[in-house]
Amino acid sequence: MKLLGVIAAIVAAISYGTNPLWAHYLVADGVWTHSMLLGRFVMATAMLGLWAAAARQPLAVPCCDIGMVAAAGCLFGFSSLGLFGAFRFMDSGLSCTLLFVTPVMVAALMAVLAKERPGVAMIAAMALALGGVALLTKAGSGVHFSWKGFALVMFSATSYALYMVTVNIHRIGRLPPLVLTFWTFFSCAILMAVAALAQGAKLNTPHSVAGWLNLVLLALVPSVLSLVTVNIAISRIGSTATALIGALEPVTGVAIGAFVMGEAFTPRYAAGIGLIFASVFLTIVKQRERG
Repeated sequence: MKLLGVIAAIVAAISYGTNPLWAHYLVADGVWTHSMLLGRFVMATAMLGLWAAAARQPLAVPCCDIGMVAAAGCLFGFSSLGLFGAFRFMDSGLSCTLLFVTPVMVAALMAVLAKERPGVAMIAAMALALGGVALLTKAGSGVHFSWKGFALVMFSATSYALYMVTVNIHRIGRLPPLVLTFWTFFSCAILMAVAALAQGAKLNTPHSVAGWLNLVLLALVPSVLSLVTVNIAISRIGSTATALIGALEPVTGVAIGAFVMGEAFTPRYAAGIGLIFASVFLTIVKQRERG
């Protein structure tokens, strides 16, 4: 059970880390942010609906939990709005790296709401991960930093942390992951439509076949695959450990930058990735000790 949770957390982190890749290609294809997010969650909801039908998985949710599931979905949606909004003001790689304050927020919320105190090993893993992420953060010339973008990233991290803690401590976390994820994305799709209408945003669609493929991949990889596995991981190893293993997200971003976009891979990046791997290894060892 713990092993499945660890594997799910790793898959979730790597898949979620591809967000800036698909966003980069969609922006280059002329797709606007609200269109990107609405299309993402409508497609993700449809994919999960087909998956549930193929698996003969009922999607019904107890009436007493509908409100909480909708609220959790909105939290995840707010996280996406914040992150993709930050991409307009700051480099996407830097935005996704700064997003890794999430584990600290999760640990703090779990301490307050669930009286869960992280042990020495988890604190050490958190310190290693934060050090690694700091090394992965690009600084200096050529990298655009914006305080508005920073505020949006912090809003995104807080919303995502609240989502993870809600799923961890509330009974909706015991729903089948497929069911919880379906209604999360359904709520997100409604939220994105309301946000677009409220802001008078114009919507458009990709201009090429490659653009549509990137939109499908945005819905599939960092959406469906990532959130289903996040929900599996939270149910088995808890939100704090899941968030810590999420340090692999910026590692994914660095790898994409180096191998796909031709960015330089520096010794500083190598050191940062080493610290993150040490953090993840320590987290996994701790989970094995807990059985």
